[in-house]
Amino acid sequence: MSKEDDFEDFRDQMKRLKNEKKNKSHWDQDDVNDVIERVKSEMMPVITAFVDTDRTLEMQSNTSQAIYISYANARIYGLWVSGTSLDRISIDAVFDSVSTRIYSGSFNEKEIRTTVKNALINWYRHII
Repeated sequence: MSKEDDFEDFRDQMKRLKNEKKNKSHWDQDDVNDVIERVKSEMMPVITAFVDTDRTLEMQSNTSQAIYISYANARIYGLWVSGTSLDRISIDAVFDSVSTRIYSGSFNEKEIRTTVKNALINWYRHII
């Protein structure tokens, strides 16, 4: 076997490894996005019900990882969702540039809805 054949073999293997890594990260990103969407789908009915109770409340935006709510277009509250799997989920509440972890754990619909409801009520208590 010549030296050139060895290099060819290395190139093929390295190219295959790079492609595998690229595909794996793409799949991992899809999984993360699915987890975040699933968590947000549990949060949205609670947030919608909350916003619908007071005309001064408004949902400002719904980005890929965060949901922003405002009170009288001045006080903004953000709910950030992150997670790598359904067993590793975090929800952070951001208000006045302070981030507070309100949920960390496995995917549990009832716990997520209750936690979000309590966080929204607590924020409302501070702003009125």
